[in-house]
Amino acid sequence: ITFISGVVSIATITVPQALLITGGQITIIPTGVFSTTTAGNIALITPATTVGKALIMTYDAASLKWYPSY
Repeated sequence: ITFISGVVSIATITVPQALLITGGQITIIPTGVFSTTTAGNIALITPATTVGKALIMTYDAASLKWYPSY
């Protein structure tokens, strides 16, 4: 679980070593409104996050992509 501030788009999330083979989840709690793009290893666009609302990112080791919960 981590808090993320800022207002720029996020295209890539570094995969923690423990998730590389089997996949898993991280929880991001936005403290600023940002979006995600598919330019890197994120599978779906998140147009805008909601400040204080947890964004669950699920990593799929087969596709090498993160899938956002909203």
